[in-house]
Amino acid sequence: MRLLAFMLNGNPQFVDTGFLFISLAALIPLSIYAIWPRGQNNSFLREVNASMRITTLFGLIITVFLFLFYQFLETEYFELTREQIINRELKNYETTNGSPMPQEDSVKLKDNITSFFSIRNYTAIVLVLFIILSAFYAALFSALKKLLIQTKSS
Repeated sequence: MRLLAFMLNGNPQFVDTGFLFISLAALIPLSIYAIWPRGQNNSFLREVNASMRITTLFGLIITVFLFLFYQFLETEYFELTREQIINRELKNYETTNGSPMPQEDSVKLKDNITSFFSIRNYTAIVLVLFIILSAFYAALFSALKKLLIQTKSS
């Protein structure tokens, strides 16, 4: 989907947000699939482990795809976004204080935004987010499954 939107010249920020939302939403069915009953009664920890294995692998694949995509295909995305953020902050400063930002503060702002808003940090944050959501969904759906099976057997 992300690659198709790039080829069709879609709005990069909107498409990026949509792609991440859909990717994160895909963790739910993957997690449910991983613990779906298959005739065996596994322990809670085994089900959480199975679910996390699948969803974390999915998150790793998406993260690698995003890294390669922004590194080689849409190389100007981070640069353009950094420029937008810097310009917005300079305008906000000028509107708030009535004068332009001092040169020293402006340089510091640009350095901070450039060092933080990079493909390396972006993909690291995405991977950590996938792992956190994978753990949450794995525990949630494994607990719900155990609760439903326990309720049915009673």
